[in-house]
Amino acid sequence: MLETPLFQPSALENYLREQLEQALVVPIREAQRIEDPFNALFDRLDTAIDGIDLSIVRDEVLGFFATTRDTLETVNLGGLGTMLQGALAPVEQVVG
Repeated sequence: MLETPLFQPSALENYLREQLEQALVVPIREAQRIEDPFNALFDRLDTAIDGIDLSIVRDEVLGFFATTRDTLETVNLGGLGTMLQGALAPVEQVVG
């Protein structure tokens, strides 16, 4: 076992040095930063969103809520029960 080439004087050191030199020869590409493509995409989205005119949507939403508020103000909540009883009376008679 002592005659194994790896156990000869300086053999292990030479072997390890050779392995490191081979590893250093392998070309290493600089790693691309992962956020770069995402930042570019977000920049494009921001540009696209900036070009959208949302004032029409705002006006329509505000109009909807104004109409809903006006409708709710005109509803007679006190008479709602009586109205439902009157509307459901024919159904109740049939099912009865």
